Amino acid sequence: MKTCSILKIVFLLLISLNSMGLSVATFNIRNFDMNSPYSTDKSALTKILKDVNADIFAFQEIVDTENFKILMKKVFPKHKLVISKCGGFAKQKLALLYNSKKFKFLRVIEDSSFQYSEGCHRGVRPLLKVQLKNISDNSTFWALLVHLKAGGSSRDIEFRKKQISLLSKSISRLQNYIILGDFNTTEIDNSRSDYFFDLVERYHLTDSSKSLKCTNYWSGGISDGLFYPGQLDHVLLSKNLKKKYSSHKYSVYSHCKINQCSISNSHDLGESFKNVSDHCPVKLELTKG
Repeated sequence: MKTCSILKIVFLLLISLNSMGLSVATFNIRNFDMNSPYSTDKSALTKILKDVNADIFAFQEIVDTENFKILMKKVFPKHKLVISKCGGFAKQKLALLYNSKKFKFLRVIEDSSFQYSEGCHRGVRPLLKVQLKNISDNSTFWALLVHLKAGGSSRDIEFRKKQISLLSKSISRLQNYIILGDFNTTEIDNSRSDYFFDLVERYHLTDSSKSLKCTNYWSGGISDGLFYPGQLDHVLLSKNLKKKYSSHKYSVYSHCKINQCSISNSHDLGESFKNVSDHCPVKLELTKG
């Protein structure tokens, strides 16, 4: 009986410590769920999401919002969903899914200045800011969801620089926050990415790109039947929020994890690449104690 009591105490303690932790993930699902050659395989997507199993998910490119709501309610019945009203000309909405048993929704702000265009379905995607309260300790924090301008041309990069400047202003008065999403940093391996790392350094952010080799695959701009690893997706953690936790860990999932970010063909990249997304989920786990 004494042994059983001790085991029960240890079990309850582990649950308590887990409840004080925080896990967030970002995933660009590639135009969920357009009726096209790239239509989303919902079974494969469900398998990926259950593997990631985060407290909070940030999603990009949610086109079919109604079917997405139905799927998320089925996969994560304890989670609740916040979806942006706007999604740019391609109607690619941003969405935040959070565990309502661990977090309380406080407010949402949709910043359309990121779109650089008048009209909800014109230009590119907005910035979605969601404030949550951690039920375990009543602390609050912001989740800022981004999906910056795509493309590798000089014009595209200049556009992203303007968006990063707006993002910098948005976080300048915040203390506890996480920025996550598709930053479209096609140029991350050269000096043209300085604007991104300047943001990281200016605010002393913890950046997932230092821990991960890749977050997506693409053709490399050539037609050789191979796909090359890239780093478009990031999870950035504020200095102040990081102080509240004793450790952090970044992970990448699906075909990025399986192929260890090596140059691969379509067959090796598998079902998740062909039928869900060229991107891979990126997860940040924060722990206390």
